[in-house]
Amino acid sequence: MQTNRHWRRLGYVQWLIFQIVWPLAARLPKSLGVRAAEWVGLVLYALDIDWRSIALQRHYVKDKTHKAAKMLLPESPDSLATSLVRTRFATASVEELQGHWIAYDRLGDVELSIEGKETFDAICYKKLGACLLTFHFDSTLLGVSLMGRAGLATNLMTSNVVENPSVSPCVQTYFKNKYAGIDRHLNGGIAAYVETHLRRFYADIKAGVSIVILGEAPASECQDATPITFANQRLAFAPGFLRVAEKTKAPIAAFVCVRVSAKKYRVIFTPLYAYSDASGHTANVQAIFSFMEAQIRLRPGRWWAADQLPNFLSVEENRAKSH
Repeated sequence: MQTNRHWRRLGYVQWLIFQIVWPLAARLPKSLGVRAAEWVGLVLYALDIDWRSIALQRHYVKDKTHKAAKMLLPESPDSLATSLVRTRFATASVEELQGHWIAYDRLGDVELSIEGKETFDAICYKKLGACLLTFHFDSTLLGVSLMGRAGLATNLMTSNVVENPSVSPCVQTYFKNKYAGIDRHLNGGIAAYVETHLRRFYADIKAGVSIVILGEAPASECQDATPITFANQRLAFAPGFLRVAEKTKAPIAAFVCVRVSAKKYRVIFTPLYAYSDASGHTANVQAIFSFMEAQIRLRPGRWWAADQLPNFLSVEENRAKSH
């Protein structure tokens, strides 16, 4: 059992990274900044910490991510799973660096290419008001900002969990500044908490403003969950994404943003799926989650919220227990 002194020391490491290292790294040339961030990721891997584990005072990210790797790739050797865990910490650190680029408005030399341009053009220029699924994967939030710079008007659904009193003030400041930076690129949209802005999200979708939802949260119970086949199982996903899409009858799509190099990023879209009055999005939602899984399997170490995967309830197991 770790002592309070242990967590105070790790809290100081976190303060040093967020207050000193990231502001300096964000002002370096992009390639050097990314390299520095990857080195920071190796330190955090060795310490087994991120901002959530320090808030909870519990080491768990390495273990849970290793379990997730084995769920996704059950035949893989432990050495590959361990390598993916290291990559996860490096990717999460690069993402925090990118958050500082956004906050400091240092995106002018960053290039974006789009695969699935027909989906982007439809939601950007036809003002369809789509629900866009993505995960905490690779360079997602940088991708949202870059798409905004390319003309997309969208909202970004976030959560006020980052303002929990257990979260360090330096981390809270980081999120506040990152979200404010993202706001600048959303063409009238906002990055806002689901807990306080859900009505605005619904109204904006109906007015033609799309919404980005990071949708890989596990459901707390199976009864109201969205059942999805994912990682070789039938899992209970939180119902938020599907609930918003069906209440507004909005079209849905999914996307990822992949880092090609420090200055080059590629957004990949699925086709746009229309709402059906007969079946809603029942048939469509599996397709876009399957796309997300396929993208993760191409780069499994870049899913920096993979530690969530072992927390998911199995729909089949829950049904068996209820009978």
